Amino acid sequence: MDSETAQKAAERLREVEEERQRWITKRTEALARQEKLLKLLKLQGPKTSQNEPQKTDKEAEIAQMEGDKAAKAAAAAQTRKKELKELQERAEKARKKQQAAAIVLSRNLKLLQAKRKREEVEADEQPRKKLDVGNTEAVETAVAAPEMHPCEELEFYVCVLELANATCFRIAAPLWLKMIAKEKLQQAFKDYTGKVLDEVVDWP
Repeated sequence: MDSETAQKAAERLREVEEERQRWITKRTEALARQEKLLKLLKLQGPKTSQNEPQKTDKEAEIAQMEGDKAAKAAAAAQTRKKELKELQERAEKARKKQQAAAIVLSRNLKLLQAKRKREEVEADEQPRKKLDVGNTEAVETAVAAPEMHPCEELEFYVCVLELANATCFRIAAPLWLKMIAKEKLQQAFKDYTGKVLDEVVDWP
């Protein structure tokens, strides 16, 4: 329940209470007038009392009507007060439901973010594993091969055709008694030197 609704409800309740107090005041004043009139009639004696029976009845009737109106106003105020209380209770229940829904939504959002982060980490690690598995044989071949002479900028690269041929020989040496596929040789050459074999060697 927002502050504007609560303020309107409080103002309405105050208006009803003021209306109820006005009717009560009117009824009290009417009863006081009636009592005062009865006292005057008693002081004036039997003659005056015989001349004023109709007026007294009318005053009593008016007082009764005003009293009834005040009672009805009080009952209406009580009813409105009850309705206002029910409205406040419903608003409070709605607020609690919204708060609970917000908590659930926040929790689900955190779980979703954690799941997405986990999936991103797993997706990052999977290509890395595949790359490691795919390059294991090539890395083993490169490690088994004799070390190559470094250039001035600390990079291994093929400078001349003879050096490229020597590199191919070094790669194939551990597998001398086996057949080595061209693709495997190219991959090992690239892992070993960082260069493309076809760019430095003319195949027959």
